Amino acid sequence: MDLEKLFLSNNNLSEENCSLGDLISLRLLDLSHNKFKSLPSLVMLVSLNKLYLNDNAIKSLSTSLVYLPKLRELNLRSNRLTTLPTELASLDQLQVADLADNDFPALDQQLLASNDVVLIRSYASLSKEPARLAELLEEFKSYQQPKTFLLSASDLGLPSSS
Repeated sequence: MDLEKLFLSNNNLSEENCSLGDLISLRLLDLSHNKFKSLPSLVMLVSLNKLYLNDNAIKSLSTSLVYLPKLRELNLRSNRLTTLPTELASLDQLQVADLADNDFPALDQQLLASNDVVLIRSYASLSKEPARLAELLEEFKSYQQPKTFLLSASDLGLPSSS
């Protein structure tokens, strides 16, 4: 079957009742707003470039992400993630990653909610090296603090006073 897009959101799916088989032509998979607690098997989805798993109950990610070499967009917003697998760093094509509203520690959550794919890959690659991860988080915290904040009335679309 040459199915390229599959939308299965809001279907009460879980890993027990969802088998994706070998949909090797699938490019977009939307499994958002279901009841997944873990990642379904994605091994045969080699053409997948957009994966939406937001608003589930996923607690951890399996290493099967490495089998998605073409993945460009990953939405895992509003799950129960506390860590990321180091394999996430190997997704070279990844351009968009939404990891907001999960159960990461506070500063980690800020970094991961930034949607900065380079930072997210760095975070994932350092997840098993606490000292280096702490350095990354400190660096992130330092550049999150704006030194100057300039906002004129015209930036807000308000009429100027002159």
